[in-house]
Amino acid sequence: RAATPLRWSSVSTALLRRFRGANGGSPWAEAGLDEPPHETWEAPVKSGIHPIAATRQNEGPHAYTREFMTLQAVLCGAPQGDVDACMMAIEQFAESRSLWLKITAWEKAVVVHEVAKLAKPKVVIEFGAYVGYSAMNLARAIRAHGGRVASVEVDPMHVTIVRNMVEHAGVSENVDVWTGYSYDVIPQLLDIYGPGSVGMVFMDQKGTRFHTDLALIEELGLLADGAVILADNVLKPGAPHYIWHLMHGPYRHATAISVREFLLQSEDWMVMAFYDAAGPPVAAPPPHLNRVAFESDTFRKKSMFDSVAPSKSEWWAFSQRFIDGLDRSGCKPPVVGLHGRDNPIIKPEDIAGIFCRAGRLE
Repeated sequence: RAATPLRWSSVSTALLRRFRGANGGSPWAEAGLDEPPHETWEAPVKSGIHPIAATRQNEGPHAYTREFMTLQAVLCGAPQGDVDACMMAIEQFAESRSLWLKITAWEKAVVVHEVAKLAKPKVVIEFGAYVGYSAMNLARAIRAHGGRVASVEVDPMHVTIVRNMVEHAGVSENVDVWTGYSYDVIPQLLDIYGPGSVGMVFMDQKGTRFHTDLALIEELGLLADGAVILADNVLKPGAPHYIWHLMHGPYRHATAISVREFLLQSEDWMVMAFYDAAGPPVAAPPPHLNRVAFESDTFRKKSMFDSVAPSKSEWWAFSQRFIDGLDRSGCKPPVVGLHGRDNPIIKPEDIAGIFCRAGRLE
């Protein structure tokens, strides 16, 4: 061992420091190794992990590298137990490298946090955990009243990262991370948390699945009356059937919140509404909406591959067609917070205003 010493990555170093023996001994000494020096997240991690999820096929041997580098940035750059510092470390890592991550940062983070804070749910179901940024954001909003986050993620690599993130951030007592496809996991959540227990749903998975997952949650009776439903990326790449579901189903006060996409400066929508248990069933959508959904999926698939990724002008043109398609189908929601170039800020009082108009706040 002395002739060929092992080289430790920053992630391994941080994890081993956390899992020191119960008797206070050094895990390196127990293994007959010298304790490695402190490393910072600037040293890149080469995961060498081949993709498992279909969405990672375009990355080849570099799949998950950015996600493990993000975990490394948090473990080595944020104090243990400080959830705000952990979230900030993720943002700073991405911003410093101009490395886009699919996280709900900037104004989106304000929306997610304030909706959860005002709704005070017993249980939040999150679909699409990714690296755990939104799970931590939700947990810090609801832990004061003992709420729980049930985060559902299909990719087992992401699940591993998220579980380490929430443990390091000190919110693992409030976050459960479940692995699997949503239609397999949702019925299990009924057994675990009970009927009528879900006071908030946050959807950040494939947009054209939002409405089917939501319909299953309704069918199983998981939603509490008045539960708030919130979804990301509803404008880009788009979730037209989800918007129809909220506008023409058992929901009230559907609202689109216009925000910037993290690091991209482009407009996106987060759309929310309040569940009405006595509301009508969802009406059948017009055939034209299926065409809008098809184009949304086409743009989503293109964006996964750099060689055919849509340009900014193509995204803008698509957004206009998407909004026109909603208008033509009779399901365009009222839009608040349209930022433009001069007003890119969403404030907590903007979200409180939506709750007030829905009669959920004084």
